Amino acid sequence: MLYEAIQFLTTPCSSAARKLGYLSQAIALEARYKRCRFGWSLHLKNSQELIREAIAQCPGQRKAVVLGSGLLLDIPIEDLSADFEQVDLIDIVHLRAARRRVQKFHNVHLIETDITGVVQELARLKGTMTGYTDAGPPEKSWPQPYCDDQLFEGADLVISANILSQLPLLPEEYLTSLGCENSKAIDKYGRSIINHHLKLLKHLDCMVCFIADVERCILSKPKPSKNENLLYGVKPLIAAHSWMWNIAPAPEVDRMTHVHHRVVGGIIPPGKE
Repeated sequence: MLYEAIQFLTTPCSSAARKLGYLSQAIALEARYKRCRFGWSLHLKNSQELIREAIAQCPGQRKAVVLGSGLLLDIPIEDLSADFEQVDLIDIVHLRAARRRVQKFHNVHLIETDITGVVQELARLKGTMTGYTDAGPPEKSWPQPYCDDQLFEGADLVISANILSQLPLLPEEYLTSLGCENSKAIDKYGRSIINHHLKLLKHLDCMVCFIADVERCILSKPKPSKNENLLYGVKPLIAAHSWMWNIAPAPEVDRMTHVHHRVVGGIIPPGKE
């Protein structure tokens, strides 16, 4: 706990990202990986292999962009650095371990930005609560998703790395914390963030490597298994590959429960949607 507390206090991070919980989430994810390393191993291996396949098929070698670089556990950074002139790793927070890992690569750059485009404006909502009802900020004040196209300028390969299902979670939690009680409106907002990311990937004129967890399966004896769609029913960009990620093996939740995520992915050549 002391290590996590020091990380929270010393990790560079925007005030909005810290306020909405992105730094805390990253630290918690790193801690879970350390506890569940064995259960995660196949998922990380499959993710890295799919990215390596995309690298091998990519017709250009100028620039690779990784969306959701995070802890770099699923990113074969050595391969990307060796094959591309420039590698941009994009996430809203990068912890100390990721920062150390990229230091030896002269062509790898950490870019800390919000690819949903909503975090900064959401963080401001709490400061402008005057006149709001008990239901929290009105839906019309919720910022719409946006991503700067300049992030992809000159890119030959863009990788969406296990991030799609995560994009709406903290924005939704923050709206709930402000008193928003309309669950249908919040779900609609989360769906709009997911759709925006998929639309962004579809309209890129370069190769896209897509990896996303799309379904949660909870196995808890003696209860029947429970499945949950993680994308609000939105169809993933491509599902040419599929595997299970043992994201919370027992006893992470409790000694009788395993939580698995179904992951899908694939490679989309330039010029194809």
